[in-house]
Amino acid sequence: MSGGQYGADLAGLEAARLLNIPTGGLAPKGYRVCNYDGSDGVNLELKTKYNLEESVSSAYPPRTRSNVLHSDCTLWFGYEYSPGGKLTINTCQENDKAYIVNGSIEQIIDCIKLNNCKIINVAGNRKSELNPN
Repeated sequence: MSGGQYGADLAGLEAARLLNIPTGGLAPKGYRVCNYDGSDGVNLELKTKYNLEESVSSAYPPRTRSNVLHSDCTLWFGYEYSPGGKLTINTCQENDKAYIVNGSIEQIIDCIKLNNCKIINVAGNRKSELNPN
């Protein structure tokens, strides 16, 4: 599952689709996305190709919280101190949800096994939001 933003979210959805793993999640109302250049956009493939549902809100935080709450664990890829990273990780911590930040394949597999994860939320930054350091 994922929120469908360009970058880590969409990469996770596409990888799952290519492996014939069912995909889904919650996207902002109107399937709103932030393009790589920071401009607003729409990606209707989130519904047709990846089976995401549309949120009642066009804001990003409600879909972020929902995807964390409706998954067994979250894999975060990118700069964890970005606004989205902080919201995602804080939501995991506040709700005792398993999560991994920029984990290796071994750490991800261990997390999934240890927590018996069936539904995995993939989240992260788009390239333009990565830590400048």
